[in-house]
Amino acid sequence: EEYRAATECLRKFLFDRVYDDLAAKKEEARAGEMISAMYCHYKSNVDALPGFYRSLLDRYDADTVVSDYISSMTDRYAVYSFEEIYVPKNFLLK
Repeated sequence: EEYRAATECLRKFLFDRVYDDLAAKKEEARAGEMISAMYCHYKSNVDALPGFYRSLLDRYDADTVVSDYISSMTDRYAVYSFEEIYVPKNFLLK
């Protein structure tokens, strides 16, 4: 009973503060666009995939491999990867 109550408390907190947060909801469309752009990039540039994922192309189609790679990313790493692909390096220095 103690674990159930604690789990329910955590669940309520997550829905109140994370899942239903208006600020997070506003970012969903931008996040979707970011992921779509990265998908198109990696699908067109499979050589840019890490070696492990490139090796999977022998057994699986590019759609599956690219999807698996992007889905394995944390939020922070996805933003970092997106910036590495699309933000010019000298853009941030000026």
